[in-house]
Amino acid sequence: MKDAQVSPKSKFKFVSTEFDNLFIVKYEKFGDKRGFLTKYFQESEGFFKNFTVDDIYSTHSNENVVRGMHHQTSGFGQCKYVTCLAGEFWDIAVDLREESRTFKKTFTYKLDPESLVSLIIPPGFSHGTYSTKNNTVMLSVCSGEYLPEKESGLLMSSLNLPFYSDRDAVVSVKDLNLKELKDY
Repeated sequence: MKDAQVSPKSKFKFVSTEFDNLFIVKYEKFGDKRGFLTKYFQESEGFFKNFTVDDIYSTHSNENVVRGMHHQTSGFGQCKYVTCLAGEFWDIAVDLREESRTFKKTFTYKLDPESLVSLIIPPGFSHGTYSTKNNTVMLSVCSGEYLPEKESGLLMSSLNLPFYSDRDAVVSVKDLNLKELKDY
């Protein structure tokens, strides 16, 4: 049997945004007749050199499911590396760093597996997702410990997002009771 060649060496491109330390990460997919390999993380490359991993989790959502907007109070924030493994979702991040030039501004980006893009959301942002397809799978790698007693959040409907509909959204009771951005 002849071995198929798949190169495990990956190149990442870290693209800056108008938000300090919030990056779009572009990566590659390597394929052959067996399928493909996608490397999402390599500790020795770029931003990842200083990224410690505290939590890794996935969420599985149906269409119109809201997850978030969540953050931990000042001094306990998490950096999140977010990837779409299946389906499609809008990733939403609101800058809550009071000293930032983008304070209270919202960043949105649609993620799907075909785009070969992930996002790095730094501490100090409230973060959430809004799935646009059934069977959407998001992978999150977090730097910084999750501390439920330090958790807070924002009501996604208060962000006036053009793709969001209160009528269609599936939101947890916990997330329906979060405060509005104007009250933050």
